[in-house]
Amino acid sequence: MLSLSQTTGYAILALGFLQECGGRLVLAKDITSSTGIPLPYLSKILNALTRTGLVVGKRGYQGGFALSRSADEISLFDVAEAVEGPDWLPTCMLGLADCSAVPFCPTHSFWKVQRSKIEKELRRMTLTDVSCYVHKKFFTDGAGSRDPGNSNPLPGKNVKSSRANRRKNINIVKSRTR
Repeated sequence: MLSLSQTTGYAILALGFLQECGGRLVLAKDITSSTGIPLPYLSKILNALTRTGLVVGKRGYQGGFALSRSADEISLFDVAEAVEGPDWLPTCMLGLADCSAVPFCPTHSFWKVQRSKIEKELRRMTLTDVSCYVHKKFFTDGAGSRDPGNSNPLPGKNVKSSRANRRKNINIVKSRTR
């Protein structure tokens, strides 16, 4: 069975989560606590996504991560290429380095057509297309309605002017991680 790698799946999940946070900077630990992606693994993914320009990252006080552009401008192919590298989709289904139609490879013509279809579909599909799944999985009770026990499921930071409001936001995040 052919599928995208777990790394690509996690990257799509993290980006979908960032999209749901509406452009606010989100800490990696908040993405981890909400999606279940292990923090060290997520850090490597976010680094690759930042390096390739799909995500912007800000270090330090009031730092975090956000999408660099609109979710409908980021294809799933872009995400896979960002985390897996430019040659992530193999040219040979059997993994042969010098695969070609001559000498005859039994899967060459089939894989050439299927690879093209996969690439075309992943270039067409965007983060916006998968955001419905991310929204349902992480921002609702699973049936499509808001979780009543979580009045603000978005962990993104809104700039607050008072110390009391900052303390309140920190306590909300801490309570979610317990």
